Amino acid sequence: MSVDPFFNDTATIEVFEHAFYAADEAAEEVREVLAWRRVPKRILDIGCNGGLHALEWARLGAEVVGVDVAPVAIELARRRAAGRPGLRFEVADVLEGGFDRWGRFDLVTVLGGVFNCIDRADLVDAFRAVRAALAPGGDFVFDVLRWFDGRRRVFLRRDGRGTLRIVWEFELDPVRGRGRVVGHFLETGAVQDSERAFYTVPEVRTLLGLAGLDAVTVAGDLALATSPEAAEPSLFFRAREGVRL
Repeated sequence: MSVDPFFNDTATIEVFEHAFYAADEAAEEVREVLAWRRVPKRILDIGCNGGLHALEWARLGAEVVGVDVAPVAIELARRRAAGRPGLRFEVADVLEGGFDRWGRFDLVTVLGGVFNCIDRADLVDAFRAVRAALAPGGDFVFDVLRWFDGRRRVFLRRDGRGTLRIVWEFELDPVRGRGRVVGHFLETGAVQDSERAFYTVPEVRTLLGLAGLDAVTVAGDLALATSPEAAEPSLFFRAREGVRL
């Protein structure tokens, strides 16, 4: 997959992290996962960017391999992890797979809309690459942007303190199943402008099945506690290995 320049530049990574993780949001998202499973022994974090979640998992005693297609992000993660045991960061592409070269994992996370960045035709292969890295009984949790009716939506992103940080504009092309996503970072004036894919729940379930995975839970939040109908703007899936095809 192509590298998004926004996540391959130290300055804009800092803008993103300040907007999304200014307080303890990374730790809170880890706690949301712990609402439905115990701390795993080994975690594969695909799309780890600067490694904030990996660092939180390592503090809880997990061994973490973080991968990202952006070299600058991986270098930042490595600097943050220097001298800390149980952390490894590598440049890797979700479309090339081969994640099992680092062993099998009790939990694989692909969060932050990574799968929205690749073509629909590549999603089954990406799912198969994750399945190959799952340990028996392992969990795979990921998010995708939810398909919506109409052509345009606006979403407001607030941080943990309630401060408005980002205004997201979504413009959907219903024929192509893709849309333009523009994020306005209010504090700095930075703008992230990209094209993303949007999905329905039945579509993702079908694609998981083609990859030999079953969707165990679909929800509107990472804690898997709210209905998928309440998803704004992302759906969250918990999947496990199912019938091999």
